[in-house]
Amino acid sequence: MRYGTVPVVHGTGGLRDTVQAFDPYSKGGLGEGTGWIFSPLSKESMLAALRVAIMTYRDHKSSWEGIMKRGMEKDSTWENAAVQYEQVFEWAFIDPPYIK
Repeated sequence: MRYGTVPVVHGTGGLRDTVQAFDPYSKGGLGEGTGWIFSPLSKESMLAALRVAIMTYRDHKSSWEGIMKRGMEKDSTWENAAVQYEQVFEWAFIDPPYIK
């Protein structure tokens, strides 16, 4: 995304955390998001997401450019990821899960 690539990804693991699903109706029609997320992991789901992405590229250039710009502006550095991991550990110590 840093170089303007618009992702179409399966909603799993780090990809689910990294890519924000594009919503063309948010922010008064200006849209938000950095790509498309499909699930379940199937040929049909992937093709449906690709069709929507291609249609957006072909018919809604300003939306596509917004997706590219938001992806390029997103902070995906390891420094940012490390801060988020530290927060998870802090939360786990404050409220340990599954401990009675």
